[in-house]
Amino acid sequence: MNKLIIVGNGFDLAHGLPTSYHDFVNDFWEHLQENQEKEYTKKFVTIHRDYNTLFNHNKHVIKSFADFEQLLKNYCVDHQLSIDAEQLTVKDKNNTIVFKFENDLFRMLCQASLNNWSKIEKKYYEILKSLALEEKNCYTKEIQTLNQEFEDIKLLLQDYLKRNVLDTYDFSPASLGNEEILQFFNVKYQKLNANPDSELFLEFPPEDHNALIQDDKELTSKIGLRPHSLFLDFNYTPTAANYVKQINSRNETHYGTASIIKIHGEIDSEENPIQIGYGDEMDEDYSKIENTPDDYYIDHIKSFQYLHNSNYKKLINWIESGKFQVFIFGHSCGLSDRTLLNTIFENHNCRSIKIFYHKNDKGDNYTELTHNLCKIFTEKGMMRSKVVDKAICVELPQEIRFPKRKKLQPILQIKQKIK
Repeated sequence: MNKLIIVGNGFDLAHGLPTSYHDFVNDFWEHLQENQEKEYTKKFVTIHRDYNTLFNHNKHVIKSFADFEQLLKNYCVDHQLSIDAEQLTVKDKNNTIVFKFENDLFRMLCQASLNNWSKIEKKYYEILKSLALEEKNCYTKEIQTLNQEFEDIKLLLQDYLKRNVLDTYDFSPASLGNEEILQFFNVKYQKLNANPDSELFLEFPPEDHNALIQDDKELTSKIGLRPHSLFLDFNYTPTAANYVKQINSRNETHYGTASIIKIHGEIDSEENPIQIGYGDEMDEDYSKIENTPDDYYIDHIKSFQYLHNSNYKKLINWIESGKFQVFIFGHSCGLSDRTLLNTIFENHNCRSIKIFYHKNDKGDNYTELTHNLCKIFTEKGMMRSKVVDKAICVELPQEIRFPKRKKLQPILQIKQKIK
């Protein structure tokens, strides 16, 4: 049976790439001193040049926003400066601004200590919704500001990923020893006709068992089975594309063929620019937002972003073309992608959803993912019949690594001017 692999940020993290929200935000604060005079930095914070001693105060090391916040508070106490505890705006005795956030959304995201991209998008939507649902609904300027701040964060992220991921790691297929994951795509003859207790049958509804047996028989024929694997990539990195190339370079009878749809875009692509936004049209308040007179409210709603190219229609054509099993590789299945995921999961051709969970010393996230999946489905019985039992699921390997480039390419700067 064909496979649809839903690839999220956890897949990059499993390969040791610094692509988490914390990696991104911490990089900003760690390098703030050296970048403070750059124009794009000034879109996020302002630091008065007469107070540069801030960074050397008590030899405090900055590795995160929490470190900077503590440094700022200590500096204010020692230099008798006033600080707004919520806004973190610092002023001296002459009311001169010493430090200030210029991007209020960025401030709120830093202070909220959110831990994944889905929650970041959800936070944006909550702010958007709070403005849209006000009785007077006269916040056009505030919405425009919010959207511009969100756009600036997107550009900052794009620059971060260029410098710290694309320009740092070698993503050539030959660079990666990835058999631990490629084995999931190796279709082997299992003698299903003589093995009614095979665990494979437990991954699919009874009405698909005869088709599984027939597929198994075809593996022994001269033609072979040749299944297809479509990687639906929500990331901006080349990680998933590496696996597509690897699969297509192998024996087609055993690995089939593979392709990729980068549904959330690519870095520096005019045809498929990176997308960050919210995608839950099933939220009970969404229709109220859509019916507001200002289009600014839906600028960053994913359903409208999908219309900028043909990727969404390619996906729909694929899921309508035949039966498939879903693999979840590092995607949180959060509400920020609810509309798209619901379209996939409740499609009649989606026969099974197999979770490749993350496991560490504290446990695993299988249960958390099933809770998130439950929120995606409108038909709960369908959800229970499609999601594969934990006993049959396996953890996603976490030790595969891309080597760093031997000679770093020149760091690319932001090409787009942050308006």
